[in-house]
Amino acid sequence: MFEQFGELLVEGTAYNVTEVDRMRRYITTHNNAAKREKWSRVAYEVTINEDMSIFSCECGQFEHTGMLCSHSLRVMEILHMEEIPKHHIMKRWMRDVRDVLPGHLVQYQKDSSQNLSFTCRHATLYVKAMEVVRMRDASVASYDHVNAALDAVLQSGAAIAEKRDGLAFEDRLVEHTPAIPEQMGN
Repeated sequence: MFEQFGELLVEGTAYNVTEVDRMRRYITTHNNAAKREKWSRVAYEVTINEDMSIFSCECGQFEHTGMLCSHSLRVMEILHMEEIPKHHIMKRWMRDVRDVLPGHLVQYQKDSSQNLSFTCRHATLYVKAMEVVRMRDASVASYDHVNAALDAVLQSGAAIAEKRDGLAFEDRLVEHTPAIPEQMGN
């Protein structure tokens, strides 16, 4: 992603910027607009919100990919901005992208606001499960073997897991999660 971002910065230098509304609206026009194909768009409008924290280009690249377009980057350059606004820095492009986890795994997220302690058995099983995933990914034969074994464990363990002792991590998670009122008019 870093390389793609660098390419977008370079691509932005091919655009001239015209101010339409000071610090609010700009038009970026390709330097070689006359030489480009007729179907190729050469001008894009970039708008900026009041506190200059959100740049919006009509090309829609940020909304589509989560990465700023060359047009917005060019306007930022013209405005001598030293930092990209926080709104435009998506966590999925950062090193700690693995911290964006689904709800049932949020306890593993580094910046999780939940202050929950792990049970010893939960932590032990989690480490073993990660090792199984690593082994499973080694080859097709390994995948088939581990997948069949996991299916068997899930099937045989379901009845045993129905009898809960209240010490499971999942049980503790429910204790610390605020209740969500049911939605009206389903």
